[in-house]
Amino acid sequence: MENRYTYTHHNEKEDFMAIPIPTSFTMPDGTVYNLDHMQRMNSAVLVTVNGKRYRIPIVVMFSTHCYTDGKDNTVEMTDDLYFHTDDTGHRAFSKERYNTSLKLPDYVRSMIEKSEPCYKLNKANNYVHLPDPGKPDKWRGWYVFFTFDRSKEGGVVALRVSITSYHYRMKKPENLRWMGSIKFPALVAEWLSKRDDVLQQFLEIVDVNGTLKQP
Repeated sequence: MENRYTYTHHNEKEDFMAIPIPTSFTMPDGTVYNLDHMQRMNSAVLVTVNGKRYRIPIVVMFSTHCYTDGKDNTVEMTDDLYFHTDDTGHRAFSKERYNTSLKLPDYVRSMIEKSEPCYKLNKANNYVHLPDPGKPDKWRGWYVFFTFDRSKEGGVVALRVSITSYHYRMKKPENLRWMGSIKFPALVAEWLSKRDDVLQQFLEIVDVNGTLKQP
C-alpha cells in the first residue's frame, strides 16, 4: 500500500539514521498534518568524564512513534490512517499523539540545556517524566523515552539522542535500572565513560573560556 506521507531523504553520511524522515501526513479527507517539528534537531551538552571536560554536539532524532500508535497490534495496512510498518508492527497516524508532539521539541531541548532529571530503564533506555498538573498520582503524566548512540563512521561527529516514544502513562515503568533520577549531562557522561572509542572523537575543553583542544 502506498504511504500517504512525504519525506526528506539525506545522504547516508549526513543523516544519522539514513532513512526517510517524514515531513507531513495527508488524511483521507485531504487534511495535511505538517511534521516539521519532528525533524532532526541540533544541540550540545557540557560533560565531565574522567576529570576532563568536553563539549558534546548532539543530534536529536524523533521516532514516528511520537505521533503514531500501534493500537495493541490491531492496525491493518488497509486502515485509513495506516502510516507505515516498523519493527514493532503496523503503525497508524494518531491525531492525539500528533497534537501532544507539537511541544515535544521544547521539552527535549529543556532536558538537554536545562539538565532536567532523567531515569534509567533496562536495555539502555532512559526517560523523562512530565507530570500531569492537578493529578493526585505524581507519576501520572507524559513520558519521553530515549536512547543514546554513536554517530555513523564518516558522518558528523556527534552523540545521537533518539526519541523512541512520547506518550501518556498512568504510572511509571517497572523496569527501572536505578530508582533515583540523574541529570542529563551526568547520564551522557556515564554513557561515554564506558565507550572510550566514542569519547575520543570529541575535543576536550582546556580552559574556563570553553576553548577546545585542537587535534
